Amino acid sequence: MKKSKLAERTEARFWLLVQLPIGADIADECWEWTGKKNDNGYSRFYSTNSHTAHQYMYLLGHDSIPPGMELNHICWNRGCVSPAHIELLTIAQHRALGRQPFLYCGRNCEQCGEYFDPKAGHQKYCNNTCRHNAWLVRRQ
Repeated sequence: MKKSKLAERTEARFWLLVQLPIGADIADECWEWTGKKNDNGYSRFYSTNSHTAHQYMYLLGHDSIPPGMELNHICWNRGCVSPAHIELLTIAQHRALGRQPFLYCGRNCEQCGEYFDPKAGHQKYCNNTCRHNAWLVRRQ
């Protein structure tokens, strides 16, 4: 089925906000969302409806998210839109994952470089001080 002009423009706008990894196996790395994010670190994308960017990415290849199902980031990076890092789970499965011990690798703080576990509640920074300092730098 051919896409409408609006759908084509919306998808083109979406891809402008996706930062693909360079030089690595593209399926293994996170595809970072460079557009708006909410206070919890989830990406926001506005098409005909408001979606998270990972929901929009999923919907590019599927008709809908089935009732009673949710999308989960297997990489624990809320700003990732890689289709290889998005899985469909029941609501109960998704909630249970939040109570599991951390199973995935951590990351380095974007402010100080310290290694940390993003499941501890922060997605890019090792603590609130680094998060606040990064915010101050962005405001300048």
